[in-house]
Amino acid sequence: MTTETATLLDYASVRVWHASFRNFWRSEAPPEQATRALERFVAYCGSNPDEIIAEVLKPQPSGEGLMLRTRARRKYMRLIEEFEQQEGSREIANYVRSFMIHNGVAMNPSILK
Repeated sequence: MTTETATLLDYASVRVWHASFRNFWRSEAPPEQATRALERFVAYCGSNPDEIIAEVLKPQPSGEGLMLRTRARRKYMRLIEEFEQQEGSREIANYVRSFMIHNGVAMNPSILK
């Protein structure tokens, strides 16, 4: 594990992703390349993982649960698509989508032609 990855694992949303991934797939945490893809994505966005999730999911006024911010979700869907184009890889972008999905944000990529 690289120093950069260890730093990324300090974020609560990344720990949620890893725990949810292990539970859902009944396997190890996401592959190292998935964490490296997320590192590149957060650098691309100029944000950190917890800020991204907080921007998309906000606490409900009642304090019970979270509300999806549709505009922010669309923003990150667009950024992930741009990132996919930059990286030239659907697989790498899907690692970022996995991070979002395992943190409770529904994602759907564009259809491949």
